[in-house]
Amino acid sequence: MQDKESENAQSETSSPRKVPSTPHPFSDKEVLRSGETELERANSLDETTSSSASSASPASVGSSPPLTADAQRLLENSAHNSDSSASSKLGDRLCPRCSGTGICRDCHGSGRIACPVCRGSGKAGSNNQGKAIPCRACKGTKHIACPPKCESCGGKGIITTSFQKEILEKYAPPALSHGHGAKVTKILIIICTALYALEILQPFQFNFLIRPWLYPYDPHSNPWELWRLFTAAFLHGGISHLLCNMYCLYIIGGELEDIIGSKHFLLLFLAGCLGGNIFSVLFNPAGGIGASTGLFAILTGYWAFNKRWGLGDTKRSQDYLWSGLAILVIGLALSQTDVGFLDNWGHIGGGLAGLLYVLFQRKPPIR
Repeated sequence: MQDKESENAQSETSSPRKVPSTPHPFSDKEVLRSGETELERANSLDETTSSSASSASPASVGSSPPLTADAQRLLENSAHNSDSSASSKLGDRLCPRCSGTGICRDCHGSGRIACPVCRGSGKAGSNNQGKAIPCRACKGTKHIACPPKCESCGGKGIITTSFQKEILEKYAPPALSHGHGAKVTKILIIICTALYALEILQPFQFNFLIRPWLYPYDPHSNPWELWRLFTAAFLHGGISHLLCNMYCLYIIGGELEDIIGSKHFLLLFLAGCLGGNIFSVLFNPAGGIGASTGLFAILTGYWAFNKRWGLGDTKRSQDYLWSGLAILVIGLALSQTDVGFLDNWGHIGGGLAGLLYVLFQRKPPIR
């Protein structure tokens, strides 16, 4: 007995110990099995999507849907017109999304697609009791609604010229419109030009009936007539003075009004007139007239709007600012001679008023 026990002990120590064959949670079989289930799930999703699309679409698998009547007519007309430069101009075009079929490329006209949240399974998981939780997006139906018609062309199969113009007008940079819709700018130009024309054509009536109400503000003789802080900007000292200011107002003011809107543009111009005339009253005993106070607010305001919110063209805003500084330097240089005739303090006050107007804006202006 002892010999048999010793032999058994020696055999156990000499032979390697056998490990019970318990399945490892990350064994090859489990990995293969999980991969197969994922593959089956993907295949079932593809089959569900294709079956839902083919069941509602009249076209058979492998054949493309027919073109719409508008798309066929467009192709026939383009075949007759062989002008190569026509593609660069506005005109009716085939819809690039549906290729002229007018059918949604996602659902192929079926009106529904496989739910992207649950991937067509209709389940969002299971609870503690093992019951399936329906997907919240599709509510367990495995599909969600999809417009059967192409949303880009509305089912027509073509992108019309009017729609292209509408998109270009909506999303084109406002700076490219060159002030075509600048109503306030045109009204200001008309008022200044009309007042100067009355001064030339009817000098007696103008000097006795109109000009006394528009003179620059004088705190000593008329301290309560505060409207003169604004009206002095509509008077000009000569034809060259008028033409220079109106030209700058039309070019720069029209562009800025298209960017920030008529309301903010008018307030910016009036703020420049107020700030410039206040500086002129404080530091220039002779006072000053002209729309240049509001123009300097437009120059600095354009730069400030671009710097703070990226509105308008950056290069032009910098060029306008440098132009205003150049005019200011020239005016300061001429003030040291007998030829000095520019109201430099009015320009400085107008430019500072434009910067302050943009600084106190809490949000970017909306057209």
